[in-house]
Amino acid sequence: MLPKEELAIEIVSAQFGKAAEEVTRQLVLKPDATLSELLQWCCFTPVAPSGTKHHAFTTTIIQDALKLLIQHNICEFHEYVDPSSLAKRTKKQKASSPSSSSSSSSLKKRSRVDYDMLQYRVRVDDVVSRLRFPEIIEYAQKEFGDHAALVAKS
Repeated sequence: MLPKEELAIEIVSAQFGKAAEEVTRQLVLKPDATLSELLQWCCFTPVAPSGTKHHAFTTTIIQDALKLLIQHNICEFHEYVDPSSLAKRTKKQKASSPSSSSSSSSLKKRSRVDYDMLQYRVRVDDVVSRLRFPEIIEYAQKEFGDHAALVAKS
């Protein structure tokens, strides 16, 4: 693991706790992991792929930690689309006739999120940049006053 990645894990641990640290550690070691993989590594596996022994967290705690990391722009996610399933989906859409009732039902089907198709990744550079927040707040206060410092803190 790179020193920058280790630093990112330490920052997350200090600011968000052990569960967020474990999620970050697993995502640093295996980017583009799915929720089910994270839950398996953090909740059920006594020795995770990182090689570290950890106490198992509950599913809810890991999900909450992941939500927290997403809200703070530490973690990002994207939908994984298997090329073979994409080709099948395209063929199916071409074969179906475009009627109003079927298109509204297909919109409802597409709006459902398959959480096993979402992959998560830690934004290591953004985590490390959190160390500069106090400098940014101080600069805002010096240049623009107390009101700007309050805005920079939020």
